[in-house]
Amino acid sequence: MLNAFERAFDTADGLSFHDHLSSGNPNYHTRKLTAQKFYTLLVLKKLQAVDVEQNQAFEDITVTPGVNFH
Repeated sequence: MLNAFERAFDTADGLSFHDHLSSGNPNYHTRKLTAQKFYTLLVLKKLQAVDVEQNQAFEDITVTPGVNFH
């Protein structure tokens, strides 16, 4: 997941988590895969590899590089 974020941050300052989930094969996305990716996002946030921001409940999550990204 971190590699996917690195590729995305080459072209943009931030990334929509929803867009990240939507990329790839749309038939492959399951609740389990979505939960795994969200958990990985939380671990990356804890390690300060990424910063996350969500303005309101149930709104899209914006992911930006953190202090320990590289």
